[in-house]
Amino acid sequence: CQSATAQYNSAMVSVWRGRYAEASAFSGETFQRTEEIGGGAMRAIGLAVRGWVSAHAGRAQEARADLTAVLEWAQGRGSTSWWYELAVTGLGRLDVSEGRYAEALDAFAPLLAIADAETATEISRMDCLPDAIEALIVMGRIEAAE
Repeated sequence: CQSATAQYNSAMVSVWRGRYAEASAFSGETFQRTEEIGGGAMRAIGLAVRGWVSAHAGRAQEARADLTAVLEWAQGRGSTSWWYELAVTGLGRLDVSEGRYAEALDAFAPLLAIADAETATEISRMDCLPDAIEALIVMGRIEAAE
């Protein structure tokens, strides 16, 4: 029986490997475990992971519902935790995949501010950069993309 953290990490790696069915199973387990633990932040974690995986698996409506719920919960709490960043990345990536580049840049704005301030980031923290750069280029903001 794996912990929610192990399930989350397994979901992330499965997405990176292109194994979306496997990632969906892990994200479902993550959500179930966070629901069992209880509390608003735990629910947000479960929704963020499930929504992020759904965005990659092509389930746009499910992804948008889960990821929006995370951002609504985090609003007013000043959250910049990893699961908030995961939700922002998922929504922005979804917008890019739908050709909604201006909306993607709006979604990515809080993460791009972090990227501008930090000289080194990890893939899990700045997973949004390729999509943000694509949106910037399409929107004609070449200097910002550099």
